[in-house]
Amino acid sequence: EMAAINIAKFVNSFKSKNKIAIIAMIKDKDSNAFIKSIASEFDLIICSEIKDKNYILSCANLKNIGQKYHKNIIEISDIKKALSHIKIKYGNQDNLVMICGSLYLIGDFLEENNVN
Repeated sequence: EMAAINIAKFVNSFKSKNKIAIIAMIKDKDSNAFIKSIASEFDLIICSEIKDKNYILSCANLKNIGQKYHKNIIEISDIKKALSHIKIKYGNQDNLVMICGSLYLIGDFLEENNVN
């Protein structure tokens, strides 16, 4: 999938200490190919979910897919909690956090941060 390959190239261009992906996917996308393409570029992958959407993959399903390609993959269904986890675990280190997989997840992020 070209989107995933472009994300991997983009992330690779950064020399950040911690590269973290927060991912949510809708059911009709090829989650397997997406995670396979990006996994090697991240230190941590957080499987998340999108509020009020019933056609998304659950965190558990996404994690099961992701574990084939990445050993440091966790489930945190709420994006706000995922960001809090990153802040607690990595603090003010040189972090690159990428929210990807579904534009709906970006919408949740923007809503949580009152961005219109």
